Amino acid sequence: MTKSALSLFVLLNLPYVSFSQNNDSTKVASHFGGAVTVTNKGISIVPNLTLGKPAVIFDLSMGKRKLSFEPSLRFALEGKPWSFLFWWCVAIWPGSWLLVIF
Repeated sequence: MTKSALSLFVLLNLPYVSFSQNNDSTKVASHFGGAVTVTNKGISIVPNLTLGKPAVIFDLSMGKRKLSFEPSLRFALEGKPWSFLFWWCVAIWPGSWLLVIF
């Protein structure tokens, strides 16, 4: 019983121990994410772009290191485009607040 438990332990942990590749130091970490929101009033962060009826909002985020592009695509529930907001965000230094450019 102990021999089979030991061999099972070694078999399951072998991939972690025998990984022979190094991380690529020139590769830049990138990110991609998003969210979908359905609202009943179509309220916008820009007051003159408020729809006033049910809407769906697609918020996306993609970028590398300090620079990211974050579009916000808004549609009425009938499928008609409502507004598109395109944001460029720049982190002055990692972990800092973002400088947002419209």
